[in-house]
Amino acid sequence: MVIEDEADMAVAGQAPVVKRHGLRNGLVGGVGTFLEWFDYGLFGTASALYIGPLFFTGDPFVATLAAFATFAVGFAARPVGGAVLGYLGDRWGRKPILVLTIVIMGTATFLMGLLPTYGQIGIAAPVLLVALRIIQGFGAGAEFSGSLTFVAESSKEGRSGLNISFTPAASAFGPFVGGGLFAVLAGTLSGDQMLAWGWRIPFLISALFAVIGLIMRTRLDDSDDYVKYRKELAAKKADKRARPKVPISKVYRADPRAFWASLLIPSAVGYSNYLVAVFGVSYMTSTLQLSPQLSLTTLLCMTGVGTVTCILAGWLADKFGSVRMTVVGALCALSFSVPFFLLLGTKVPVLVVIGGVLGMVFIWGVITPACSMLQPKLFDVEYRYTGLGFTREIATVITGGTAPFVATFLVQVGGGEPWLVVVMSSLMVFLTMGGVALGMHRAKLSD
Repeated sequence: MVIEDEADMAVAGQAPVVKRHGLRNGLVGGVGTFLEWFDYGLFGTASALYIGPLFFTGDPFVATLAAFATFAVGFAARPVGGAVLGYLGDRWGRKPILVLTIVIMGTATFLMGLLPTYGQIGIAAPVLLVALRIIQGFGAGAEFSGSLTFVAESSKEGRSGLNISFTPAASAFGPFVGGGLFAVLAGTLSGDQMLAWGWRIPFLISALFAVIGLIMRTRLDDSDDYVKYRKELAAKKADKRARPKVPISKVYRADPRAFWASLLIPSAVGYSNYLVAVFGVSYMTSTLQLSPQLSLTTLLCMTGVGTVTCILAGWLADKFGSVRMTVVGALCALSFSVPFFLLLGTKVPVLVVIGGVLGMVFIWGVITPACSMLQPKLFDVEYRYTGLGFTREIATVITGGTAPFVATFLVQVGGGEPWLVVVMSSLMVFLTMGGVALGMHRAKLSD
């Protein structure tokens, strides 16, 4: 049992904060992230296979771009959600906002499964789809960062990497479940049945996961560090006007280097995730002309192995430090971008699956837990949720949400070859490493 800041608490005349439930909170924190990425994974997979022809008209390439543009639109609302809900999380507590994010995301995703198509109601169909994507993005903007904040503030020293790893692992497990549902449906229904109604089933099932997540999170206490912080404010007899007010300008003024570091660190994480798990499915079906069943099977293997890799990498980050593991992850991402596309390009089913799995493990799985462990250290408790939520989601919009769209465009410019995408992937890795260098004043090499 580890007691945080016991001496300081004793001086203040308060009982020390004992962190008892880090692993439990890590698992429950990951529940909402599972829902977030189950939802986003569903839409990403559906964008590559069904959304284009159902909600847009015209050339298949243009329809795919339009579907991925809609996918990206949802990300525009994420920084707003990160800033607004993050502010409320700093003011009211982590728990109530993490409950709210599940309600917002679950409702929007369920309603997507009920939407009529372009052939049924015309232009209103893509308009409603975009509106729901914006609502979904607003809620999701405070989910991943809120989970990281909550778990980091509840973890014992030397265990935060493992506990935090369940959040990014859930972001792989969500698409794993969603991809599994699509794979089962695609294997049992005809192509016409999938286009007619089969694609809706996973979206409707998301309501069940939302209810489960809601029940689990309502039973949690708030994070240990936040409870300690609120007690310190109460000890100072702070009135309502003294509650933390944390506009983005204050977050920036408090530590500009940390602000920019938090913007840059997720670059490789967001881009590689959507590159491998979302664009990869479209590249296999649209460019390589592989069957949807093989593409979905590959996605299933990728995300399943990626989930396990993420947890293992989080455990290693506790052993060797988040900074060192970020460097190792960056080297892995640089090394495996080319083999990923070479193996997919063979069109041999076994090699395609191996390429997808290696891409998910080494391009995304190694670096993500370390970055997720490092980011909360950049901000103080007072404004951590706001700072982390806003900066991470800005980065996600720029590097993650646009990744499938940009990658599709780069393949087209490259005459069907993926090498411009590899160059872009390498650039994202260097941006992440620049963020780590900027944030080193907040973290030791051993952290």
